Amino acid sequence: MITRSVDVDALEHAPLLAHNSFVENTKRKERLVVDQIRTIGKWISVDPNTPEMKLDGLDSDHIKWGVPATGDPNAGRSEYEFTGALAHTKHDGSNKFEVTLGTFTHHNYVILMGQQTEFQATLEVDIEFKDDGTKHKCTVVFSHVETVNSPGYVDDKVKLPEVSGNEIVHIEGVEYKVSIVGFLVGGHGEPLPQFLSGEGRHNEADIIARFERTNPLVGG
Repeated sequence: MITRSVDVDALEHAPLLAHNSFVENTKRKERLVVDQIRTIGKWISVDPNTPEMKLDGLDSDHIKWGVPATGDPNAGRSEYEFTGALAHTKHDGSNKFEVTLGTFTHHNYVILMGQQTEFQATLEVDIEFKDDGTKHKCTVVFSHVETVNSPGYVDDKVKLPEVSGNEIVHIEGVEYKVSIVGFLVGGHGEPLPQFLSGEGRHNEADIIARFERTNPLVGG
């Protein structure tokens, strides 16, 4: 015979523990908020902006630069384009959640632009959480490397540093810090801080932002 001790006190409180667990799970479900968000953006500056770049399009959702390389089948004016998002995001009152700010497209053509092969382009994004009317404005800086196509075509590089400008937003009375996670290519996988853009192609990726509570919940 095998004897086994039984914790009578635990048995007596088992229904109460189960009830508390159910209540806690119910509270977590009740905290789940599904927000519709809308974003729009415009390019507000390029630095340095040299005469050789022949930049066009500031204060709009796309900018163009460079002179098409004569005689190349992939010649054209290179372009950054931002397409805002209208989507739903879920946040449950926990410490962080992620949002797709929109889609970034680099229309990459073979160009001439003088000696300046690196620059920074600043995008201003307006974010609206439509369910509660919360609005937020942030700026995102893109670091661009225009590569020399010799020998052959070489991918350009675009990097995303941290978000700048107004980094704090309040949603339903909770304060969050906004940061840029990176580029999400193809709609799956992990966001990447660097975007490789093939020459003569229209290369796009989603821009992912993270909202983190400035006063984190314990166990959140």
